[in-house]
Amino acid sequence: MTRRTPDGKTRTWRSRATPECRVDLSRSRVAVLLGPGTASSGEGVAIAFRARPGTRFFGQPTAGLATSNTTFPLPDGGALFLTTSAMADREGTEYPQGIVPESVVRDEQDAFTAAKEWLRLTP
Repeated sequence: MTRRTPDGKTRTWRSRATPECRVDLSRSRVAVLLGPGTASSGEGVAIAFRARPGTRFFGQPTAGLATSNTTFPLPDGGALFLTTSAMADREGTEYPQGIVPESVVRDEQDAFTAAKEWLRLTP
């Protein structure tokens, strides 16, 4: 996942092997379930899978909060919270309006059923 600031600077995070995870899942198919309750760091996890081969998204559009915010103290003791960067996928695409799944369905159960069927039928 990549984070991009308004001045164009980026920082990219990549997964790495750990002693706890010894199985190579890089070629496994992944179904990602989304909905309006998927927000902020949840969208960050989904974005990490965006543009990954063998991955498909099911459900409803997410909240559109895939950003990083910074608190700026004000002289009167108040604070100003501003969005200072946005999360981007491995191709550099940002999602300010949320992530729209390839398979949009009407509710959570339909998303689960569609994802399960895709995983079962896709070679």
